[in-house]
Amino acid sequence: MKRSHQIILYAVLAGITIYGFLSGKFLFLVFVIPLGFGFFRKSNPIE
Repeated sequence: MKRSHQIILYAVLAGITIYGFLSGKFLFLVFVIPLGFGFFRKSNPIE
């Protein structure tokens, strides 16, 4: 995955998480955390 795509992805996930905190709907965290770990496991160190 390209570096720019990772930055955009993390920005979107951070936005969803912040929205979850502000709205009190912490259900977003349940989806964001496993999604984040999935990307770390599947990430290829050689780009």
